[in-house]
Amino acid sequence: MNKLKRMLVVMAHPDDIEIGCYGLIKKLVLRGAVCYVAIATNGENGLNISDNKKNILNRKEETQNALGCLVEDIIWLGYPDGHMKLDANYVGSIRRVIDEVSPELIVTHFPDDSGIEHQDHGIVGKGTINAAFRYAKTLKYLLLSEPMFNYMTNFKPNLFVDISDVYDDKLQALKQHISQRKKFYMSDYFQNIRSSAITPYINMPNIDSEKKYELFQIMYERFG
Repeated sequence: MNKLKRMLVVMAHPDDIEIGCYGLIKKLVLRGAVCYVAIATNGENGLNISDNKKNILNRKEETQNALGCLVEDIIWLGYPDGHMKLDANYVGSIRRVIDEVSPELIVTHFPDDSGIEHQDHGIVGKGTINAAFRYAKTLKYLLLSEPMFNYMTNFKPNLFVDISDVYDDKLQALKQHISQRKKFYMSDYFQNIRSSAITPYINMPNIDSEKKYELFQIMYERFG
């Protein structure tokens, strides 16, 4: 992937990108790639019930603070958080983004059906895969990002990205999501477990226990 020029990351909520693939993005951008991100919802259900519409703007501002210096553009699709539908409307919206960006690499959610992951993740993943295979004419790689939890999942990682050199940057990006700071999965402790050799996903031999990783399942890789 060293020669990639343009990449597109499609995720369901603000902070999903930082959790799932910030390290990969950072490493590829440092090698010269241009990254675009599309976020399906505004993440309004991640706010307290007492929060108002202004806080939705804050979630966008948090994402801008976390990713703005790294990515070329943040595209907000504006679907309702928690109520995503896998239909022609969503697939069409991703098609339009793909047409605009013309990416060589697409990263999206692994569409797990176990019910453990947020329901929006699976829908966004499936819709993006559908649009990618039908409309992404320049596609060289399609990567599915590691689910946050490992229970009853069919995720089979076959790409282990060493993010040790950008891991601190990943943590700093997560800290920009101030409205989510009380969520357990935003803590340094959880991220350390999730990205280290003790996570259940990393069961391959010769994995360095001192390094940090992001895991992906390669769904499509074009040779030549």
